[in-house]
Amino acid sequence: MARSLTILSLLALLALVSDSATAQYGKRPNTDPIPKPADVCESPLTVSHPGSKVKDAWPTYKGRKQTIPKGCRPKKNMIFMVSDGFGTASETIAREFHQYRTTGKIEEALSDSSDAWVTDSASAATAFSCGLKTFNAGIGVDPKKVPCATVLEAAKHKGFTTGLVATSRITHATPAGWSAHIVERDWENEIAAQQIGENVLGRSVDLMLGGGLRHFVPKSVKGSKRDDERDLLKEAVEKFGWKTVVKTIPELSTVSGKSLPLIGLFANSHMDYEIDRNKTAQPSLADMTQAALSALAEATSSCDSPGFFIMIEGSRIDHAGHANDVAAHSFVEQHPNTGALSVSDHETGGVTKAAQIDKTKDSGLFYNWHPERLAGVKASVEAFGGIIKSAPDAGIEDLIRKTVATIVSARKNKKQYPDVDAALNQLISNRAWVGWTTHGHTGMDVNLYAINAPRLRGNMDNTFLAKYSAEFLGVADVMPKLTARLATQKVDIDPKLKLRRRQLADKDSVHGSHLVFEISCEYSGLPDNYLPTPTLVRDLPATTKIVAPAYTVHIILATDTATPVTFSGNYVDSCPTNHVMLVSTPTDARNAIFGGLLATRAKHLGASGIVTNGRVRDVDEIVAAGLPAFAKGTSVQSANGRTRVAAVNVPVTLDGVSVRPGDFVVADANGVVVVPQDQVLRVANMCKSLVEVDDKVKKDIEAGSSLQEAFKRWR
Repeated sequence: MARSLTILSLLALLALVSDSATAQYGKRPNTDPIPKPADVCESPLTVSHPGSKVKDAWPTYKGRKQTIPKGCRPKKNMIFMVSDGFGTASETIAREFHQYRTTGKIEEALSDSSDAWVTDSASAATAFSCGLKTFNAGIGVDPKKVPCATVLEAAKHKGFTTGLVATSRITHATPAGWSAHIVERDWENEIAAQQIGENVLGRSVDLMLGGGLRHFVPKSVKGSKRDDERDLLKEAVEKFGWKTVVKTIPELSTVSGKSLPLIGLFANSHMDYEIDRNKTAQPSLADMTQAALSALAEATSSCDSPGFFIMIEGSRIDHAGHANDVAAHSFVEQHPNTGALSVSDHETGGVTKAAQIDKTKDSGLFYNWHPERLAGVKASVEAFGGIIKSAPDAGIEDLIRKTVATIVSARKNKKQYPDVDAALNQLISNRAWVGWTTHGHTGMDVNLYAINAPRLRGNMDNTFLAKYSAEFLGVADVMPKLTARLATQKVDIDPKLKLRRRQLADKDSVHGSHLVFEISCEYSGLPDNYLPTPTLVRDLPATTKIVAPAYTVHIILATDTATPVTFSGNYVDSCPTNHVMLVSTPTDARNAIFGGLLATRAKHLGASGIVTNGRVRDVDEIVAAGLPAFAKGTSVQSANGRTRVAAVNVPVTLDGVSVRPGDFVVADANGVVVVPQDQVLRVANMCKSLVEVDDKVKKDIEAGSSLQEAFKRWR
């Protein structure tokens, strides 16, 4: 009875919380009117973080000053900063590490998307820019794929000068979310075209600084990722009125307000982590922020300019993750007509300020942490992992063997190169006693910081920040009108182009058997990507197919105390929509790791299926659920007390094949193969050729030709 009452109480509490959350969705936490900039009277610039052991001072903004000619109306500026993947625990560790090296939080924002508990950067950017929830991967569109006007576009329409700064590709999810409208964040070639002005609203951006040159240059240029010979930088100048294109630090140093509209692209893809950055080849985020604010300040000093709006993203959170905040804080101090918000789109990694490295020892032994271990890091794992992969045997093996055996194993197995990165990350984290729960995003609330943004208090939905920004600048009234104009904006791509890019996702034209043949027999560089163990679960139709990116799951024996366990809960609950659960299981496990209830939940979540080298049970329920399943076999034993999940979304190995999260899995009655993300287009094109050849052979045979003749003619 007591247990029943407890459950009823919890349900009542849940209902109360749900009602409260619904009432506050996308709204301010109170009903007070949003103050105008003239009401601003508070600033945290003069105080340090409460409880800080080391008081700090903001470096000075040294760029051009924005002036207001006598008799002209006051100006309003908004600086919107996004620290990609930076959560509460990250802030705590970064702050204390800064204090160790050198002897502002307002509230929080909810960060889910319309179709998932955990957001990606695309849907988060749309929430910040349009003020509405959308599906993961959606850029500037609502859940029904209808374009929505952004605060940046509204500001431009009202005469404001606008800018985007990022250390990622400028076509990447966050900057794209303010400047483009498309249903798939990966279609960066189309995003680039929209950004330069190929848009129903015309050109809405006056300044863009970041990486991503590869999406603006013709296909024939080395390193280009375009499908065509369009030169978007040339088009930007000749067709859409862009005045200046810069690619180097010296060129950036010469820009001014007279240089706008300005495009600055300093890397072919993402810009380097600050710790790896060649300081003569790429500007830092701080450099770009200073240059951008200086140019915008000068450009908006004329009497008829209402001000500027800029979005600055610290896309690659690292040792200099707050560099953008630094210049912005100082700028706001010198220009009190400016509001500044700083928020993360989502938390990444599930970092914790604790890690029980040895589960056999008392957890209290691990309550300390070791920042000195972080201080010795001189390169990112991204950079050092490549060095380890290609290093000669002499010396490096001895060094690694003394440090951690898993890196030795990872280095020797070239197919498991991603494991080098994972091993290095784990090594550094373990030595500092910092814990991680995932290699992807989490759904944790994120901190919100602000200056000159009075009454922005409480726990709120991320969509409210768009409304607040628009009200601050006085552009909220034009957003619905611009959204109506965007109704004719093309948000999809040509079907033939889509087919060419995403051939593996078209289940009607690409067959697993062709992939098995091509990869196993002829595909140079991927000789062993066929998984022989998983086969189609009995009673499922022979036409059952899976073509989907992998959501990886690493399962270990319950008796395994050596492997770190970084995941708790049921792995099915975390499976993203349209992903296949690829589950690595110990070869000596005899129990089932998947069954009827899990199949029902997976189907509800929109999972594409499950592929495992382990066993399943409740075959009739799996079949009834209609979930594609490929497994080693069946078992009547449950997983309880026999196996457990160690981690999800980490590199795993099945049948000797290394699989990374996001690699494509292709499975049908003929077998299962894995295609690395960076090889999808290449393999898809080869598969298309194989299908076409086989179709020609079949037609000849049906017309009476012998097999030998048909093969000789077409193969």
